[in-house]
Amino acid sequence: MKSSHSSLFLMELIISILFFSIAGAACIQLFVKAHVLGQKTREQNQAVIWSQNLSSLWLACDDHATSQERISFLYRQLTQDYGRDDGSIQTETAGDGVYLTLFFDKDWQLCTDRGIAYRIVFSDFGYDTDSRLLCAEISCIKEETPFYSLPLVHHPAAERGSLYE
Repeated sequence: MKSSHSSLFLMELIISILFFSIAGAACIQLFVKAHVLGQKTREQNQAVIWSQNLSSLWLACDDHATSQERISFLYRQLTQDYGRDDGSIQTETAGDGVYLTLFFDKDWQLCTDRGIAYRIVFSDFGYDTDSRLLCAEISCIKEETPFYSLPLVHHPAAERGSLYE
């Protein structure tokens, strides 16, 4: 009789351990998913903040400046604000526009060649004569995969002739 009770107790104990193991595994998965989601949210927030700052600087430029002049203005402002002229902010000219690239480490601090985790590429495509708009785009990239993009379009003020003066 005593053997029957101890085997029943042992069975209950095994079932309880199994139940708590399954519940623990589910909780661990939830914590991991929450951590990953939190990391993605931090990345998105930083991308939005940097994109807003860059777009505000771009809009502060003279409407009649060339793409090269606008990117030079952005470069000067960023290097002045952050005191960095070490290669963490670079400019490049290509056939379809002028580019400004910012390099960041995993903590979203400007960095050079080592430890680059994120890049922000600001592309200024200049004035489109057909639409009469200034066009640009900001792309945030993690490990060669874009995860945030902000297209910019600005309608520059028209020049008034002597009739309006």
